Amino acid sequence: MTSPSSSGAAAWDATRLARLADRIEELFGTAVVVDRSADDASVDLVPRQGACRLYWVELGDGLVLGVGSRDCRWELGRGDEDLAFIEAVVEAVAAGGVWEFVGPDRAQVTVRLADGSQDRTTTGTGLRGWLPVPGWKRRARRVDYLPFA
Repeated sequence: MTSPSSSGAAAWDATRLARLADRIEELFGTAVVVDRSADDASVDLVPRQGACRLYWVELGDGLVLGVGSRDCRWELGRGDEDLAFIEAVVEAVAAGGVWEFVGPDRAQVTVRLADGSQDRTTTGTGLRGWLPVPGWKRRARRVDYLPFA
């Protein structure tokens, strides 16, 4: 059973994130396809060729933000700073401030935020994806994504 305050916070999250998706549709029109679930619990931003895909999904008490071609993601809460982080990453991706290293069984996405700071996340697939491989990024393919428009 959820308490009234937690269900109110979830509704507020969904409203704020729905407004963010609306803003993306208004700003970029047909350059980005905004694919939403019926309740706005998940949103997938699929841009034109050469730009970076991103999505967010509501999962239980948190939100998952995914960026790039290999599902690199951040697992976040529902606090103000988490929602502000999602907004900052969406703005950075829309501006083309993202690059990805893609290697065998692993990938890393780096996002350059508006304040000049960088945040990155790495994902692996299968057992080999989580084993340490020194120097893997030197051998990986780097993808520099274009802005949405």
